[in-house]
Amino acid sequence: MFRKWVISTSFLFLISTILFLYLNHKITLWLTLLLCVFLAFSVFNFRRYNNYFRSLLLETEKLQEKINLAQAQIEKYKQHIAYFPKRVKRINFISALLEGFMKITRPQELYSLLPEKTHLFFKTADIIAFFIFNRKEYSLELINSFKKDSQQIIKEKNGDIIDWWVLKHGQTLLIDDIGNDFRFDPNKCLSFQDRKNRSILASPLVVKNNLYGVIRIEAKRTHRFNLEDARILRTIAELAAISLDKTYLFEKTEKIAIQDSLTKLFLRNYFKQRIEEEILRYKKSKRCFGIIMADIDDFKKINDTYGHPAGDLVLKKVAGIINKITADSGNISCRFGGEEFVSLVVNTDENGIFQLAQLIKNTVEQKEISFRRRKVNFTISAGIALYRGKENTFEEIIASADKALYRAKKGGKNKVCIAQG
Repeated sequence: MFRKWVISTSFLFLISTILFLYLNHKITLWLTLLLCVFLAFSVFNFRRYNNYFRSLLLETEKLQEKINLAQAQIEKYKQHIAYFPKRVKRINFISALLEGFMKITRPQELYSLLPEKTHLFFKTADIIAFFIFNRKEYSLELINSFKKDSQQIIKEKNGDIIDWWVLKHGQTLLIDDIGNDFRFDPNKCLSFQDRKNRSILASPLVVKNNLYGVIRIEAKRTHRFNLEDARILRTIAELAAISLDKTYLFEKTEKIAIQDSLTKLFLRNYFKQRIEEEILRYKKSKRCFGIIMADIDDFKKINDTYGHPAGDLVLKKVAGIINKITADSGNISCRFGGEEFVSLVVNTDENGIFQLAQLIKNTVEQKEISFRRRKVNFTISAGIALYRGKENTFEEIIASADKALYRAKKGGKNKVCIAQG
């Protein structure tokens, strides 16, 4: 259609030109013929020129497409370059955090460190709460927190629906606006009701399917956190969980090394270490301490009459009584050997430690165990040694308490005697 139009137009143009030239007689005939030949050549070569221009247009389009792709790639590289400093900053933060966590040997160290370290990255957070999970009681406990505004109060000491959801699903939770989130009732979320915090980010502390707690971050503004923040918090939580796992294992190993497996009291070597520490402390502050050495009366007879399983029950019962009565800051009790127990009592005098020993003796006397439908009664004798700076070694202090215990045994048993001198 287009070609026919071009031919018709060219023919009319040719006729008009010839008439014009004929009438004007200003241009010679050979020039007119040359022009006619040129026009005829153009008309009959139109298809070839048309195909050439079309291929040229196609090549231009392809080139433009390549240019567009190149520009898109350049923009992508620009974004990566712009993001690179942030990524380096995050890698450095995680590296420093890991290094700090690896130095931790006690769970309490991580409890105090985690909210503080987390805030170094999430500086826009208004609240960072750290909850510890108790597997035996299946409960959460707020162990530490960071608050930008000291006026804000965290009332949910045992967590709320957010923390329990994270704990149950074992997943990191990102909430842009708790007031409009379909998954939770905002009326049951104290972070929204009491503190007016709308953005929430929370992650579980989990390693090897062991749950150790939940860390939660809050901010007043909506859409304060994004998916990249969620990944970072998940990494922080995982590192914290690994660190906790390590410290719990360390504590367990340490207890095995210093704790009696039957009575759960400390062993002799650790007790000796504590006595030596108290001797040094006395030389600096003159703070008195005392030793109670207790021995189960006629324990061999109990074993012979009822058997060793009954004897083990008696040992555990007596150990529990001693540990409960002497439990105070700085005091420790140990199984000294066989049926013998020793307790260190700090910040005491002669009357105070004597009353404590009497309470142990009287409590044991009133207790009994049931073994194979038989009631088993038992008593203890105790010797007391109050440290007044005379003895210089652990062995000398123990020898003083042992002499007092020997007097109690010799005096009829079920007695308490104080070392003389």
